[in-house]
This record gives sequence, structure tokens and C-alpha cells, in this order.
Amino acid sequence: MWNGILKLDWVNIWAIKSAWLEVSFLIAQLKFANSKLPPRKKLDEVKFNAEIVELHLDNLATIDGIWDLLNTAWTPVTQTDESYGDVWIAYNPIKLLNQNWDDSIIAITNVKAWGTTVTASSYSTYVWDGDNGEKWATYLVFKSVQAGEITVTYDFTPNTTKTLTYKDILKALSLYEVIFENTDENGKKFGIKIYKGYATSNLAFDFPEDDDLESVSSIPVEFVGYPDGNNNLFEIFDEQSV
Repeated sequence: MWNGILKLDWVNIWAIKSAWLEVSFLIAQLKFANSKLPPRKKLDEVKFNAEIVELHLDNLATIDGIWDLLNTAWTPVTQTDESYGDVWIAYNPIKLLNQNWDDSIIAITNVKAWGTTVTASSYSTYVWDGDNGEKWATYLVFKSVQAGEITVTYDFTPNTTKTLTYKDILKALSLYEVIFENTDENGKKFGIKIYKGYATSNLAFDFPEDDDLESVSSIPVEFVGYPDGNNNLFEIFDEQSV
């Protein structure tokens, strides 16, 4: 399969490569002394494998529940007059460059267009969960067209450290709706959806040399399908060839 995006419960988790889907079946044929029945076939297992090429502890924590994820806060910082383009149309999100240590929404204190302060009622802010934006980033959205250079001043508290501590415990695996999709140049999608899936892969990743410009650290992942309430396991969807 192509490279694409992996989503768990519709949250955009990773850019991935080397994706492949493996579906296995059970086939049985009953034979008797002087006859036999036609073969019967049953779906046995569906597996989705890929390599993650974005190594973030938040993403690892999403699929592997035997851990404690700890964020350590730094001192508060004021970002003054962070600059964005000249014209912003209504409801076109602007992603702020920084994030709070606890993934909470950033407190915007001033927004200007052409050096003139814009009233707070003219825009809204939100933290995105990763579906159509960067996970836990704060976005600013104007409710009307804004002309002139946009500058934003805000307060935030950055991280100093993220720590993922694994524990020797027994825990039930989480089930996710697993979606892999590739989008072509026309915005058409091809991919697979596992209605309920759980992660089975071990944790293993490499450390490329600092001066190796063509290599990135990658992590293999595997998800196995589990029947949903209607015994559905997976589907393949295609907008690109129609």
C-alpha cells in the first residue's frame, strides 16, 4: 500500500510508510466415505502493519497502555507579536507556533491587524485533537476577513521534559477504530478501516546518525482486527479509481 496517515478513533496519530494489509482465511472441507461437502471459508484474522516515521511520546502513549506519561512544566513565557501573513479569510485556522506543557489551550492576550487591536469577539480559539490539524496545537479562527499583517501575543508554559515510564503490569488492551488513508493530488482517498483493532507490536526503533540526512527514526506497529457488535472486521474504501 502507499504511504499515508494513520488515525485511531479519528485522531490523526502519525505519518507512516511501508503500510500493508494482511487478511487470512480458514478453509474447511468435510469428507465422508463416499462423498464430500463443498469447501467452506471463514475470515480468520486481519492485520495492518506499518512503520511510524514521527516519533512522539504522546503518540506512543496512545497505543500502549502500560505506561505513565509525565509532562514537566517550565516557567511561563510571553510570546509577543507572533506574525502571520497579510490576509486571513473567515474561519481559516491559524496554528500558533507554541503549545502548553499540559496540552491545554493557550491564553491569547492580544491580536492585531495592521497594528490595530482586534476585539476578542472577532475570533475564537481551540485546541485540536489531531483529526484535521496538529494534535494539541492551539488554533486561532477569525469570524470575518482580516486584511493586513496579523500579529498575536499570548502566554504559554512550555515543556522541559516528557517522560514515558513503562510498568511491569497486566492490563487489558484498548480497542480503536483504525483508519489508514492515502490522499492523492486531487484530494481523493484510498485506505482501510478496521472497525475495532488493538496493537500487538513490540516497541522497537532505531537511532539514525546525526549526519544521515536521508534516514529518520521509525517504529513498526501492528494492529489486529477484533469484531465489532455486528461482527464487522474491516473495510477497504476507494475514491481514487472511481
